[in-house]
Amino acid sequence: MISRTRIAALLSLCALLLPAAVAEAKPLKRGVSAKRVVKVQRALGVRPADGVFGSRTYRAVKRFQRRRGLTADGVVGRTTWRAIFRSSARRATGGRGGRAKKSSRIALLQRRLNLRADGVFG
Repeated sequence: MISRTRIAALLSLCALLLPAAVAEAKPLKRGVSAKRVVKVQRALGVRPADGVFGSRTYRAVKRFQRRRGLTADGVVGRTTWRAIFRSSARRATGGRGGRAKKSSRIALLQRRLNLRADGVFG
């Protein structure tokens, strides 16, 4: 049986590597419709997360880019993609040294791994 520590390490590694692989794909910008847009919309809190890169998504991306000191062009290229998913990985793990936040996605993963589903990545 795999220990919780190994599972946590594996999930952390996946959280860092998977977004980088997807970031290699074409940049996301206004007018694009794709599953990757849904991921960005969810990470930035854009509702509804419909997979269409419209004006709401564009504004959310620009706001995110300004807050992170990136070029605020509204395009999700490699740098923006990595920044978005690094910040979401931090939120899912409770941030840097802070209290761990509960997440329904983490709880779902825990249930699938037959672990106690408390929603805290720890």
